[in-house]
Amino acid sequence: MSSNTAQMNLPTLKKLKPLKTVSYTKSNINGLDFSDKGNLLMASTKDTVLDIYNVLTFNKEYSLDISKSGACCPKFFATDLDGIHGTTKRNEQTNSYDILHFDLFKLAYKTRFIGCDDEINTIVQMPRSTKFYSTDKKGILNQWDIRINYPTVQVKPVDSGTRKNDFVGVTVESNGVLCLCYENQFYLYDARNLNTYFAQSNINADKYGNVCSMKFSPCEKFVTYMTEGHTVHLLDSYDLMEKGKIAIDRATTPSPLGWDFTPCGRYIITGNSKNEINLYSCITGECLYYEKNTYQNAISNIVFNHDYFTMAVGGSHLSMWAPHS
Repeated sequence: MSSNTAQMNLPTLKKLKPLKTVSYTKSNINGLDFSDKGNLLMASTKDTVLDIYNVLTFNKEYSLDISKSGACCPKFFATDLDGIHGTTKRNEQTNSYDILHFDLFKLAYKTRFIGCDDEINTIVQMPRSTKFYSTDKKGILNQWDIRINYPTVQVKPVDSGTRKNDFVGVTVESNGVLCLCYENQFYLYDARNLNTYFAQSNINADKYGNVCSMKFSPCEKFVTYMTEGHTVHLLDSYDLMEKGKIAIDRATTPSPLGWDFTPCGRYIITGNSKNEINLYSCITGECLYYEKNTYQNAISNIVFNHDYFTMAVGGSHLSMWAPHS
C-alpha cells in the first residue's frame, strides 16, 4: 500500500482532537487504561492517586488515594466487570507484592491476591475469562483466578543467567495463546499448559535496546513490542519471526514511549522524543501523520478506546481525544 493510499483511508489521528487536558505535573501518569466496556478511563500516578473519568462526559467520576489504600501503587492494572485489579508495593506483613481488587462503588479494595515475590511488571486479563496473569521483575509468571487469592499456576524464569532487562511482560490472546517476554526474548504458550512453550524468538536486543512494552495486535496475528531505542517490532504470533519494524526516532537517552494500535489494526499511534504524536503504517512502516504536542515530558502512555473511538494520552498531562467534524 502506498502512503497516498494509506492517507486517503486514514481513519484516526486526523479525525481526533484533544477535548480535555488535565495537568499531572506534580506526579506524572504511569498507568492508563480503559474499562472493559470502554465507558471509564483510569489514570494512575506513582504512590499517589488513581483517577477514574467518564469517557462520555470527560468528567472525573472517582478519585482513589492509593497512598492510603493498602499501600497500593497500580502502575499497571487490568479491569473486569467487578472493578479494578491493581498492583501494589511490598506488603510489610507478608513480605510480598500483592494485587488488590478494588470495588469502585466502595472506593476500597475487597480482595488481596498474595504470592508475588518482587515488583510487578505487567498484569493482564484473559478476554472473557476469570483468569488473569502477572509477571514480576524476578521473571516469575503467575496465573490467577479472580475467585482465588493465590496463584493457581506459577512459572519460573526460562533462563536464570545474568539479567540485562528488568522488564518481564505478558500478553494473552482471546483464544488462549499467551506470550511471555523475558530477557528481551519472547515465548509462546498454550494458556492451558504453561509447563512448556511452543515457540521462541531469536532477537538481537543489542541493536535496538531493551524491550519495554508489548501487546498483541487487534487481529492477534502479531506480537508487537516497543524498545527503549524507540523502535516498534511486529512478530508473527505463530512462530515469532519478525514481520515488520517501525523506526520512530533515535533516542538520545533510552526511554519507553506510549503507543497503541488503531481499532483497524493497520496503524500504530505512538509518541516520540519531541513529545509529538505520530501515526505509522504497520504495512510500510512510514510515518503518515503527526500531531504537535505541548507536553513538558515524554508521552509515557497512549491507549485507544475501540468501543467509543476515543484516545487517551498520558505523561505530565492527561489529554482525552475524540472525533471532530
